[in-house]
Amino acid sequence: MVVEQAATSQQYGHRAWEPAMHGGLLVGLLLVPIFVKTLASWPLYLLAPLLAYGLIVCCLGPLRRTVSWLRMGRHDGPVILVTLAVIVLSSSVLLVYSVLFPVESPELVAPILGWLPSELLLAGVLFAVLNGLLEEIIFRGILLDALRAEVGLPVALLVQSVGFGVGHAHGYPPGAIGIILASIYGMVLGLLRLYARGMVAPIVAHIAADATIFAIVMKQFP
Repeated sequence: MVVEQAATSQQYGHRAWEPAMHGGLLVGLLLVPIFVKTLASWPLYLLAPLLAYGLIVCCLGPLRRTVSWLRMGRHDGPVILVTLAVIVLSSSVLLVYSVLFPVESPELVAPILGWLPSELLLAGVLFAVLNGLLEEIIFRGILLDALRAEVGLPVALLVQSVGFGVGHAHGYPPGAIGIILASIYGMVLGLLRLYARGMVAPIVAHIAADATIFAIVMKQFP
C-alpha cells in the first residue's frame, strides 16, 4: 500500500506525463465504438479498443517502456483473505439485490448472448473471465495509473470508480442504483489493487462478481 501510494511525480521524475499518455490513448480508443456501430456491442466495445491500445503500445518505444500497471502483485495470505472478503461481500450484495429487485426484462442479457456458446456453464465462465479481465485492465490498470500520475491517488481512485459506475448504467444492477453500487465496487477494487500491489487480486474478485451476475440473470431468464 505504501509503495503504491508513493507513485507521485517524484517516482515518475521528469517523465510524469508518460502514464497520462497511456490514459489519453485508451480514452480516445474507447470513444471509437460510439461512432462505429459494428463495435458497439459486448465484448467488442471493450476488446477492440484494448487490442488497438496494445498494438500501438507495442509499436511505440516510449509507450512500451512506460507501461506501469502490468504487475501481478502480491498473493500472500492477507491478500487472499481480503480478496475472498471482497468476493463474499460483493456476491452477497448482488444476491440480496436480486431478491429485492428481480430482473424485469430479458433485454438485459440479449446483447451478450449472441457472443457466447449455448452451453450455460461455458458461457458463464467465458463471460465472467473476459468481462472481468477487460474492465480491470481498463479501469484499475491503465486509467488508474494515468489519473494517479496527473491528479494524485485520492482523486484518481474517485474518478476511476465513478467512471466505472457510469459505465454500468445499463448493466446489472441497472439504473441509478446500479451506478451507485458499481461506483462503490470500483472504489473497493481500486483499493484492492493498491493493497495487493498488482492486478491479479482485483481481476479475480471482478470475475467472481461477474459470475454471480451471470448466474442471477440466467436463473431469472433461462
